[in-house]
Amino acid sequence: MARNPALRTQALQAESAGLNLRLTRFGRRPDFSLGPAIEYSQNAGERVYAFRATVALPLWDQKRGPIETATAEEAKAVASIEKTRLEISGAVTAAAANLEIARTQLSLYTPAFLDQLKNLMAQAEQGYAQNLTTLLIYLDAKRTYFDTLVDYYESLSKVAESRADLESAVGIPLDLRP
Repeated sequence: MARNPALRTQALQAESAGLNLRLTRFGRRPDFSLGPAIEYSQNAGERVYAFRATVALPLWDQKRGPIETATAEEAKAVASIEKTRLEISGAVTAAAANLEIARTQLSLYTPAFLDQLKNLMAQAEQGYAQNLTTLLIYLDAKRTYFDTLVDYYESLSKVAESRADLESAVGIPLDLRP
């Protein structure tokens, strides 16, 4: 689940909110600078060398509002991660259950069953060709065969769809048998 893209995105947002909180806390310290300075006079071409120290005022600004905002944003990001984790867990559980149901339905269509159904259709076709059965029985056998094939292919489709849903929920391709 840790490789899920949505969860990784949420984790990066939480990390960004934590760094923003650290930056805001660091910003409550007064800004000061020390360093050399050179000034040129335009009239006489004089140079003045100086050493400057500056301190931002007011010193009492503790930035409580921005710090509380950044703290709330970090808490929101952490809660969002937990919410996403629970949503992913639910999606994985549902997708796994749907895949198991689809596989169970597909297992009903065994090759022996499909062969038997095909043989019954061939017998009905042969019986109709020899005038042993009616057209209605022949058409009903063909319809039953083709309806069963449609159901079989729909079951195959549901297995593939359920597997794709599970892979999407997990966030990585899975090596599962169909």
